[in-house]
Amino acid sequence: MENLLGIGSFAYRYQVGNAWFRPQAPLDAFGVADDAASMGLLRIQLCENLKYLDYPADKLQRLAKYLKDKGMSVELGMYGATYDNLMRHVELAGMFDAEMIRIAVGAENEGYDTDCGHLAETFRHVLRGCDDKLTFGIENHFDITTEEIVKVVELVDDRRLGTVFDTTNAIHLLERPEETLAKMLPYVKSVHLKDFRMEKGEASITMNGTIWGLGMLDTNRILKTVAEKCPHASMIVELTVRRDTDAAPEEVIRAEKHQIHSSVENLKNQLRLFYKAPSSALCS
Repeated sequence: MENLLGIGSFAYRYQVGNAWFRPQAPLDAFGVADDAASMGLLRIQLCENLKYLDYPADKLQRLAKYLKDKGMSVELGMYGATYDNLMRHVELAGMFDAEMIRIAVGAENEGYDTDCGHLAETFRHVLRGCDDKLTFGIENHFDITTEEIVKVVELVDDRRLGTVFDTTNAIHLLERPEETLAKMLPYVKSVHLKDFRMEKGEASITMNGTIWGLGMLDTNRILKTVAEKCPHASMIVELTVRRDTDAAPEEVIRAEKHQIHSSVENLKNQLRLFYKAPSSALCS
């Protein structure tokens, strides 16, 4: 069986760094690959939080060779579905021998055109010059609705373009994960796996990520559906666990490492329930 189980760079939100937290020694794509390999994962998704588009050409070439030497299957992640941005990632996909490009369309208030007809025409234009083995997946992010994503995919009507189902993102649009998956099912190319909790507070409801299997997500139902309906979809581990803002930086990093490794271990054990091959075949 294919090595379907992998990890994305958005599992390493604090180790890589973001607008709210900058570690002393940020993790780069090489470090993400090393950690993935240490957990027996041979699939990696390099997303925009790594800022790998800014890597010098020689570093990109070294990274491509490094991943190849490790036997890694590579997916790329990008934000902003413009023609030029898509073609830049198509070029990099060739360098990395990447199998898929995951796409967050980009928000209208940031200057991105979210009209379904425009997006469909952009994807048609990009696909004309692409290798048949490269696939694209539009993720349910925070920009367009699930219905709009499906409409774009159906307008393009090309097997290389599908969807990326994220287990928590559509909650932002008041849609349950199971509902999002049901709408996307015929077109799912990949799944982003992360669990969550919701708590009622004073005049509010707060949502936070948690270790896979310890939250409110019906993980058995999600994995069973994916295994039965889209068994060749890759499964990418992510995290959205908010840091303890009172903790020292080294404690934040230590907590995130624990959350990542615990999530991967829990997921490997759970996958035995839904895939005929042993879970080890999913990731090596």
